[in-house]
Formats: sequence, structure tokens, C-alpha cells
Amino acid sequence: QRGSLSICSKYDRAAAAINGGLSAVFELPAYYALGSARDFAQGSIQLLNATRSVDYLAFGVENKDNQKFDQFSDLLAKESQTYQFSLREKLAKGISFPKARASALIEILGEEVREFITLPNNNLALSYMVALKQSNSSIKPIMIERKNVAHHSKVANENFASASYIRTNIMKGLPISSFIPEESYQKMASSLESPLSNSDQSYLSLLISQILLDGSLEDKNIWELSPDFARRLNKIKKPFLYEELCEYCHTKNLTRTHVERVLMHLILGMKESEANTIKANGLGYLNLLALDNQSSDLIKEMKENSELSIITKKAAYKPLSQADRYSWAMDKKAVKLYQSLLFYRWQKYIPSELESTVVTNSIKN
Repeated sequence: QRGSLSICSKYDRAAAAINGGLSAVFELPAYYALGSARDFAQGSIQLLNATRSVDYLAFGVENKDNQKFDQFSDLLAKESQTYQFSLREKLAKGISFPKARASALIEILGEEVREFITLPNNNLALSYMVALKQSNSSIKPIMIERKNVAHHSKVANENFASASYIRTNIMKGLPISSFIPEESYQKMASSLESPLSNSDQSYLSLLISQILLDGSLEDKNIWELSPDFARRLNKIKKPFLYEELCEYCHTKNLTRTHVERVLMHLILGMKESEANTIKANGLGYLNLLALDNQSSDLIKEMKENSELSIITKKAAYKPLSQADRYSWAMDKKAVKLYQSLLFYRWQKYIPSELESTVVTNSIKN
């Protein structure tokens, strides 16, 4: 959702998760994972509903105020004409969806709600609540309130640190083991010695430069690439560094996160038409990344109850719908991009999507 490269591969992160106590890890498809908070949440809930095996959804919040979350998510889920008009008006001006939604809510509910709804985790939490209500889901939300450190805190508080602080320490080669469960850290330790980030900008800059030289952006049908964004990309002085490009495109209406996310859409060739097909029809598969050896019955139950194809053998999977074909092709392409960047940066090899197998591990009591 941030549009940034993962510091370590999805396989290492999945292994760390099950070693830390989880039963199974599934991948959120690229067209959902690289969407706005709304797309991220709606895609997640669509897939969880379709498993027919999920009772609860746990997610983080900055303020555990059930009444406010219920009130605001009700308003967003029902999408009154007043709200829809205000939202469309702001989106037409090129304002990113999170800012447009927050601004529309503030217009309706008053300035006093600004701080609550603009906090990052509250924004995504609201999106989850709205998606649950709009889909009439039976899944119950569980809110986990942030403790001890703020979202972008640059300092640690004993053994608690923000994700931003941990990422910064990793890139500086500083220790982070005290902030991560020991069992999980053991699985990621080696990959953290060769991390990827958007600071590896020379590779990304070259990819974007080649795309900009290769014809009109308007003809490429890139997902979420607005005319204003496209104009800024065409106007930037070349050659450029990735950081220079992000800052040049970052405006009052285009947040830094939105800019990086759309640049990743551009690099991967993610199409607006494909995203719309996926949103309209939903997806019919879940890609299993990791499974605790003691939890095989969970996958058996899901396969029996689910409306989805549970992918355990990647090379054998054949998408059935057009939406699934678009999405699965992009998932494979995203892995190839990450695979190439990791090899160019560190000469380290990870398998392609079709070469990969489900990571397994026993949870130690």
C-alpha cells in the first residue's frame, strides 16, 4: 500500500510469521496490496468473506474509540448523496482518495473529527469497517490500539518501536532484534543483511526513464495515473534520481505515499481497465505462502468450505476468470521485478512465483 519495496522477500516474512506463532500466511494479490486504503481493505474483506472460514478480523488503530469508528464507518458505508457529491468533487480535482474522503467527512461532521480520521492506522481501520458493512460480512472486527510509540516515531520506548524506526535502523545496519519476537527475527536475520528499499533508486529510476521514453503515458492506461500526475512526469528534467522524481510529483493533492504507489503501478504496467475488472468481479484465489505443519487441517477445511481456489502448488494453478488471469499474471510479474532488483543489488537469488513452494515450519511450544 505504501508503494515501497519490501525490505525482505515475502517468503522470508511468511516464514518469520509462522515461526512467531501464526498458523498460515496468505498473500494479498498485487492489485489489492498496491491499492489505496479503500482498495486494500475491500480486496482483503472480499477474499476473507469468500473463505467462509474466518470469524474475526484483527487490525491496528491509533485510538480505540468504538463509537466513533461505528459512526464514521456507518456514514461512509451508506454513502449519502451529500457525501458522494463532496467526494466526487474532490477526486475530480486530483486529490488522493484518503485526503478526499477525510475532507468530505470533515465537511459533514465538523473540524473536530480531523485528527481522528487522518491518522494512518485509523484511516485503514475505517476502510476495513466500511468494507465489512458494505458486504454484510459476518466477520467481527477486533481493534488493537497502538501503545507506547506514535506511528512515525523516530525514537524507541523500551522494546517498542514504530515500523518507520525499525526500517530506518535496518537500512543503517543498526540492531533491531529487541523490537521483534526472537522466533520471528531468527527467520529474517540473514535477509536483513541484504535489504531492499526505495533508496536503491538507481534501478527504479532507470525503469521509469525507459517507460517515459517509450511513447505517451496517456496511451498506457496506467492505474490511478491522473492527467496532472502524467503531466508532471512528462515535464521533469531528465535524467533524474528516484527521490527527485517523488519530490517533484508530490503536491498538496498528491501525497508521497500515493506518488510512490502510482510509480510502482507504472513500473509494473498495472492497467486501470484491469483494476476495474478485478474490483467489479472480485478474485477467486488465495495464494498460500506459509503453513505451520500442525495446521494442515485448516487448509483442508478452507478448501472444503471456500468459494476460492487455495493455491498450494503454484505451477499447477490455472485461473478461471478474466479477473483472476489479470491478477495472477501481475502477482507473477511483481515477484519477477523483486527477484531482479534483489539480484542486481545483492546478487542474491529468490525463486520466481512458479518455482516457489509453500514454506512450512513447526511451532515450538
